[in-house]
Amino acid sequence: MNNKCLIQLLLLYFAAFVALFYYSETSHQDPQINSSSITIHLSKTLSTPVQPTTPTEPTNPTPEKPEEPEIPENKPSTPTKEPEETKSVNKLDRYNARLWRKEKVSDREGPSAFLQHGGLVSYVNRVNKILCNLKIMQNCHSNYISDSIDLMYAFAPLYAIRQDIQSLYYTLHDYFLGYMKSIGINSIVLEAIIPSKNQKYLKTHPGKEPYEIQITVDDTFYYRENLLNVMARKTYDLWEYMLWIDAHQVFENIYWWEESIYQMEQKNIAHLFQHVYYMRADRNQSWLDYATVTYKYQLYGKLLEGTNYFAGNAWGIRKEKYMELDYILDTCIAGGCDYSLCYSLLKSTDDWPGGFNKFPHYFSELKPWILKAHDVLEESFAVIRGKLFHIEHPHLFDYFGIQTKIGHCCFSIKDDLYRDENFTLHIKSPQLKEFFPK
Repeated sequence: MNNKCLIQLLLLYFAAFVALFYYSETSHQDPQINSSSITIHLSKTLSTPVQPTTPTEPTNPTPEKPEEPEIPENKPSTPTKEPEETKSVNKLDRYNARLWRKEKVSDREGPSAFLQHGGLVSYVNRVNKILCNLKIMQNCHSNYISDSIDLMYAFAPLYAIRQDIQSLYYTLHDYFLGYMKSIGINSIVLEAIIPSKNQKYLKTHPGKEPYEIQITVDDTFYYRENLLNVMARKTYDLWEYMLWIDAHQVFENIYWWEESIYQMEQKNIAHLFQHVYYMRADRNQSWLDYATVTYKYQLYGKLLEGTNYFAGNAWGIRKEKYMELDYILDTCIAGGCDYSLCYSLLKSTDDWPGGFNKFPHYFSELKPWILKAHDVLEESFAVIRGKLFHIEHPHLFDYFGIQTKIGHCCFSIKDDLYRDENFTLHIKSPQLKEFFPK
């Protein structure tokens, strides 16, 4: 037995001993108050109407004769009848007083009260929960899914190529953090800026890692998944369940987070919705309705040609599987990370949608990660029920246009990209830089 387990057992035994000693000590303490007299007195006082007093003129006091003691007579005492109303009130008062006294005394009955509350087993479970919250004990178990919500974090990366004209991203970011907080989900924010564009940190503050992370980048490619990996690696000690959800969305299913925790334990990864509804920015109206790739594949076992599917926007994974993957695919610098993740969940490459064939060179560079993810995730995925409402917003750049330009040449992950000490990606090929916004 290692030292950590020994310390845990000693803590449990000590806590149990203290609890038994406390209950045995309190069992000898007698209550000092006659609860029945207090209860009856109060009820009588409250039930007796108060007569108004009238002022009287002062009179000369006259000496009173001392009362002579009464001599008891040998007569049988005759009981006086109480009114029925008073009798019922007194009877109820006595019952309440007896019940009150019984409850108070039972609280002081030491071992019997200890057993009433579940005994040593229940006490050990409560201690285990405290030790789990303090991260002293591992392999913790719980009877309630909501007990695990503190271990689930929403990762919220924030960046813009043009802060001046893409301010909507920052507004939606604030709404998203408030949305997560209203549920009770913790958030981790990473804000990336481009110093060459004179950008400033607008939503984070220095010295607040790991909850607020600040980094600088040099390029303008699609960074979202890369920033997720940077956050995950800086916060390993905080989370057990990682959520990456675009900030411009709201779930129809109010129990999505609870079902997500359960499914992330049952399956290797979870897609957090079945359908997405695009909402126009100028009015509360949906104009597109897509089913997710995972939902349709789960239903039919294949993807139908000529059908539009939705691949990304809200995923969740537990730490164990994330670490086996090593990282979420983030070398998809022209987009397509979400589709690649969906491809990895399908049974074979024969089931991959036609989009893979449109840009063969680009996706061939991503294929090694897709194949590795297929082996790690083992086609084990969950789809959380419900719709996702997607608020319309401008795109960072023309993803498909850039995929078309580099889809047949000019892109090599090994030769064109490198990572810094934070795991942040950078482009080292001047030729590749030319394809992205200035």
